[in-house]
Amino acid sequence: MGRSISIQEFKEIVPLICDAETAWRSKKWKEDIPETENCDVVALLAQEIFGGTLRHANLSNISGFENVPSHFWNRLPDGTEIDFTIRQFRGKKYSVKSVAYSRKRLLSFRKVRERYDKILKRFYSYKKS
Repeated sequence: MGRSISIQEFKEIVPLICDAETAWRSKKWKEDIPETENCDVVALLAQEIFGGTLRHANLSNISGFENVPSHFWNRLPDGTEIDFTIRQFRGKKYSVKSVAYSRKRLLSFRKVRERYDKILKRFYSYKKS
């Protein structure tokens, strides 16, 4: 896999490899915050690199998050929860019960797999440069 990468380096690369093609709902993707609509594929990528588990929740019952029916983030092996796409919420915070989500199940969805393959390729291409 090459040299290891820090969480900070990962955070810096994520906006550079996300775009409308890797977004869940491309019409809702925001150029000024490229991570928008990329939580699932970014969480998968982070899990591949750092380990841990995928966390999932529906945020639509929280005021200000009505348009977020599904959101993913990571629980690292040390138990720390980290949301690498939180910037898409423009400073709004959420606190919600989450559930572990299977990597295999998430990747079983064809469109998720296609988007993940794109972001994975971009990440390793970018990391080499």
